[in-house]
Amino acid sequence: MVHTWWPVPALLLVTVILTLLTQIEPEKSRILESGFNMVKSVQDSSKCVEYFMLGFSAIGDVEFYVTFIPTLFLSVKHRFALRFSVLLVSNLYISGFLKQAFHEPRPTWYSTEIEGKECAEEYGSPSGHAQTAACIYAFLAIEILLWGKMRWIEAEESRKNTIAFMTGVGVLACGVLIPLIGISRVYLQAHFPHQVLLGWLVGLLVTFSFRELECLGELSIEGTPLPLLVAACGAMQSLLLGIAAGLFLTVELSWSMPQEWKDVNHITCPDVNIDQYSALRQLALAAGLGPTLLVVQGVRSMYLHSWDGSWGGWSSAALCAEKVTRAAIAVVVTSSVFLGMGIMIPSSAPLLVDLMFNYFLRGMVAIVALLVAVPALCLELKLLRPNANFDFSSIENNV
Repeated sequence: MVHTWWPVPALLLVTVILTLLTQIEPEKSRILESGFNMVKSVQDSSKCVEYFMLGFSAIGDVEFYVTFIPTLFLSVKHRFALRFSVLLVSNLYISGFLKQAFHEPRPTWYSTEIEGKECAEEYGSPSGHAQTAACIYAFLAIEILLWGKMRWIEAEESRKNTIAFMTGVGVLACGVLIPLIGISRVYLQAHFPHQVLLGWLVGLLVTFSFRELECLGELSIEGTPLPLLVAACGAMQSLLLGIAAGLFLTVELSWSMPQEWKDVNHITCPDVNIDQYSALRQLALAAGLGPTLLVVQGVRSMYLHSWDGSWGGWSSAALCAEKVTRAAIAVVVTSSVFLGMGIMIPSSAPLLVDLMFNYFLRGMVAIVALLVAVPALCLELKLLRPNANFDFSSIENNV
């Protein structure tokens, strides 16, 4: 794995400087006012451009990534899918913590002079869409680049140009999506420009820090003994829930959302109710996804390691069809569970009920459906095959 340490301190320095500028008066008020003028200037844009931006914004939704993960687990190597998932969940935790800590308004809370093209109940800084896009697509771009370099070195001379072209297209697509998703959030009046910029910086910082940790520690989740894995996940769960509870109490005792924000939002976005604990919903979803993912994957590694989503490669049309079919099944099942549970409990439910059922349990059930129900169904349909080289006697050594 390539070890590149310098982006982490560089991104951290720039992020700290921008954070200080946007959190200290009077610069904060000036930045919000100038940012609002920029957001307001795109209010009367054409519907065609607005639909275009809504599409890019949807690509940055958490729901999109949760339904995208199944294609990785069922079509590529589990280690890559697991790394991707751990990075995504870590980014969700960080985004939720920062939103609750900064508690900045969105444009639709700031003034009634805008329509509210896209409304949200969470705080505005940093932009979760921009942060997740920078985090995930920068990670994918690096992985594609490393994959292309390795394949290019190993390939015959006649295939080198094709591999270079495919690598370039993949990296370019990731590089284009990062700014477009961020710009769409400003265009749709969901964020101030500085919130998107901060999201980009934090997202890149998370990705490069994650890769730095991988290089230093050679992180390996699969193969970890189950008792140790459960203990580690339990400790992480307790720590994160403790931090969330502490943050909740700190906000409760030291700060109260201005009534003016609620009044303005009631006019610009009458269908969305905001409160000062909205970021905790994102933390609850991450708490449901993360530890469950690690524990279930640990069990799967011990008892179901006889199959792998990368089985057979992409060497024939039949194998490609199998991969696409099981990925489609995974997306349908996981998204149905995740989105279906989201509409069972109304958003007007009490906060604790909303956090527990709409976010925490929904994340847990979605992961169980992905890593247990979907593989079992694919095995039954002969879309996954046992690995003939798997040594089942090794199970006893992992218990």
